[in-house]
Amino acid sequence: MMSRSLALARFVRLPNTLTTTGDLLAGIAVGLAASGQIPSWPAAMATGLGLAMLYAFGMALNDTLDHEKDLTAHPERPLPSGALSHRAAVRTTLLLAGIGASALAYGLSRHASATVALLLTLALGSAIALYDGPARRWRGLGCLTMGACRGLSMSSGVVLTNPDFAAPTLVLAAPLAYALLITMVTTVSLLEDRPSQERPFAPLFGLGLCYLAPALLGPYPLLAAVGGFALAAFVLAPARHTPPRWGLVVRNGVFTTVIYDALWCLSVGRLGLAVISASLFLVIRGLAKLIAQRGS
Repeated sequence: MMSRSLALARFVRLPNTLTTTGDLLAGIAVGLAASGQIPSWPAAMATGLGLAMLYAFGMALNDTLDHEKDLTAHPERPLPSGALSHRAAVRTTLLLAGIGASALAYGLSRHASATVALLLTLALGSAIALYDGPARRWRGLGCLTMGACRGLSMSSGVVLTNPDFAAPTLVLAAPLAYALLITMVTTVSLLEDRPSQERPFAPLFGLGLCYLAPALLGPYPLLAAVGGFALAAFVLAPARHTPPRWGLVVRNGVFTTVIYDALWCLSVGRLGLAVISASLFLVIRGLAKLIAQRGS
């Protein structure tokens, strides 16, 4: 029987919550390139906490709603295994939603208007709930909704540093490109249900191309281009196995979002933020091994 703390860590996918820090750093870097306004530490910390908590909320809501299905599909998870009670799961989910939304709205409101802060918080929370609820019934909508969640996550960093949306082409293109990347990763995850050894060209090519977006859109493309090619090769490498290991492609895609965020930092000349974001990958991998997290 796993301990309660370990059960909670697996329940909310604790390592994955750190990927939102990369989203925040990338958004800050992109926003700085347009406005040069450095956010205050309290605002950045509150926003980062809010994003991480809302990510954990999404994971918790997913497992709570899927409790019955996971009894057969994923019996090792905390809820179906009995390591975490359903009542504790519901309480945790509600607590994460409340803390996450409050922290995010507070952090954003330190630099943006209350209206912008509330709208962005509401949009992200709604997108998470939509994905865990009705959106998954329609695969295309589910993929788009998951992409929207991560695009909105990066947008939080943009709003902190660029509340007036100066240079709209860059500050809008970066979150949209990120949303497209996660949409493609989620699309590839659907291939796990296919028993065949086929490697459909369109989603794999689309996913690989997404990693070049920072080089194509940022003012400093060289390092971002080299990193984008290398990252695409790493993420897609398991697809070359026979049969293709789609689950590992998705896991790579999720865990390396912080490296993708680092590419955005590089593309706008923020080397320090890029190093911090990329280093989170090692922390995420280490935490995943520590709690023996399976999948993404």
